[in-house]
Amino acid sequence: MISHMTTENEIKILDIDKEKAERTLLELGFIKQEPQEFCRYTYDQEGSREGCWHRLRTDGKKTTITHKSFKKDVINGVQELEIVVDNFEKAHEMLLLLGLKEASFQENRRQRYLLGSVEVSIDEWPLIPAYLEIEAPTKEDVEKYLLKLNSDDKRTTSELTPYVYSLYGYRLDSYKHLAFESQSNYLIAT
Repeated sequence: MISHMTTENEIKILDIDKEKAERTLLELGFIKQEPQEFCRYTYDQEGSREGCWHRLRTDGKKTTITHKSFKKDVINGVQELEIVVDNFEKAHEMLLLLGLKEASFQENRRQRYLLGSVEVSIDEWPLIPAYLEIEAPTKEDVEKYLLKLNSDDKRTTSELTPYVYSLYGYRLDSYKHLAFESQSNYLIAT
């Protein structure tokens, strides 16, 4: 076991009304951050354990390589190890040279809101409704803001994005290139 893996404390609220969510966040005192547009590569690795995956992601300002390990659908059910790198394309080339296999290229948009050490984001992905994600240093902080932000009793999950896609009838791994500009072309997986 790698000792530097950290536990993520987070949960997603699905099918949100973006405008209502933003109003509530601002009323609670959250500070709106600069919006982010991410592109990422995901990778498969021969012999990797079920529930583990690798990602290279950038928003044009910060680029990270992340290993995630999903344990169970609970607030603290994901562990990760992440490093910052300085070049998206060179990092992609390095990961391929190390034997990882490119699984997909994906885009998503995120609007972050901060209140102390609690981060809430509104995430948008091609093909599926926006969702809200609450992340905090402790499970108790996540639960506290979940009660305040899920007044409509929407479905929640701490599962990874492929699971969220499956709830809407999509298999995320069947899309090798998932981008907003070609969203209308995704009636059939590419």
